[in-house]
Amino acid sequence: MDVDISVSHLSVRYRDFAAVDDISFEVRKGEIFAIIGPNGSGKTSTVECIEGLRRPFSGKISVLGMDPQKRRREINQKVGVQLQSTEYQSRVKVGELCGLFQSFYPAPADADSLLKEFGLLSKRKSYVSALSGGERQKLSVVLSLLPNPEVLFLDELTTGLDPEARRNLWDFIRKINDGGTTILMVSHFMDEVEYLASRVMLLKNGKILTSGTVGGLRKNLNVSHKASFRMCDNDRPRLNGMRSLRCISKLVCRNHDVTAFGNGESMKEAILEYLYGHGLRYSDFHFQEISFEDVYLFYTGYESGRADGDEQLER
Repeated sequence: MDVDISVSHLSVRYRDFAAVDDISFEVRKGEIFAIIGPNGSGKTSTVECIEGLRRPFSGKISVLGMDPQKRRREINQKVGVQLQSTEYQSRVKVGELCGLFQSFYPAPADADSLLKEFGLLSKRKSYVSALSGGERQKLSVVLSLLPNPEVLFLDELTTGLDPEARRNLWDFIRKINDGGTTILMVSHFMDEVEYLASRVMLLKNGKILTSGTVGGLRKNLNVSHKASFRMCDNDRPRLNGMRSLRCISKLVCRNHDVTAFGNGESMKEAILEYLYGHGLRYSDFHFQEISFEDVYLFYTGYESGRADGDEQLER
């Protein structure tokens, strides 16, 4: 299988701190690959090295068969980069900025077509400084697409966008990917990752915690559903017995808020019977399949760690 991005034993250090610690992975041609993880996990440092914006401490990187440090100019002609935050000149107009970016590439995409696709054509003569936050975010995507890129880098794609605009942008990114563009994305929005990504890599403390498809990461947890409710009384001793239920693999208590994780829809009936049978008063009961955000929190340790007022009850 063709590989557009190859990272081998990458490390990034800031004095004695290892921001990225000996990681290796590949991004296949034509896929959407997502890098996720908590703040400070090494996502930005990793992507900046791949883009050629930062020199790694050690390791090898290849983008479209080229070293991003040695052949950065050639790579820049074939990739698009959308940054999380970008500053532009205060008195530059949208159309002028697009024209400037088009001049960087031998065969650029049509700017007006992209502006129309993103609902920005009417803003062509507006100053960039007059755009809303969401409009600036859309403009950053337009600019990243002007090279007609073979590889597209997306950093927090939909920050500042309303729900409808987010969905529209997701569908457009899928269309670009269907056309053959390889996409490497970084996002804190797990619904976005679940909707777009072919594969996911989770970083924590500069290391790869896990990787695979969204479905694969979910399946590996062996947890399918969760029930959440609020205890009216702080009666931990009687609640502790709930962990004996076969369908429950983890019980998380945060003060009066309780979340039970486990397998099967029979969980709901079993938990309600337990609460009723032990005279435990509760409110705001909800039962649902776990989301990919729940999966992410399990892997990063939020659902298995301990904070003030928390208690984890495992079988």
